[in-house]
Amino acid sequence: MAVESLVLRNFQRHHKLAIKFTLGVSCLTGESDAGKSSVIRALRWLATNRPAGTGYIHRDGGADAKRTASAHLHIDGRSVKRVRGPGRNVFILDGDKLAAFGAGVPESVERLLNLGPINFQDQHQPHFLFSLTPGQAAQALNEVVNM
Repeated sequence: MAVESLVLRNFQRHHKLAIKFTLGVSCLTGESDAGKSSVIRALRWLATNRPAGTGYIHRDGGADAKRTASAHLHIDGRSVKRVRGPGRNVFILDGDKLAAFGAGVPESVERLLNLGPINFQDQHQPHFLFSLTPGQAAQALNEVVNM
């Protein structure tokens, strides 16, 4: 899987952010409170439809400003976009609008991204696998490789 770019609009602290990735490992760096964790949260939001609600939408005009948040990912020559705002809650895969997916993620998006909650870790969580019992670690590894 080659992630090519990510564009965020009105997501947490990012009014507009565009990131181009290169092949291999990418590293986000920056000062504290620059929005690095917001980028990871946006990827989680795109892949898992979490967090729910609209609390992550960036509001320039104060609490009453109505905005729409979006995350647009280009991956392996394909495009997946997640859009959420007043009266709007959709995924767009290669230009096709996918609605009525409930609290989950449309199956076609899920297959393309092949990411789930186990792929994401918050900065305040203990180190993955090191804090688990051997049985829990084995179960987590089985989930990662789809066993």
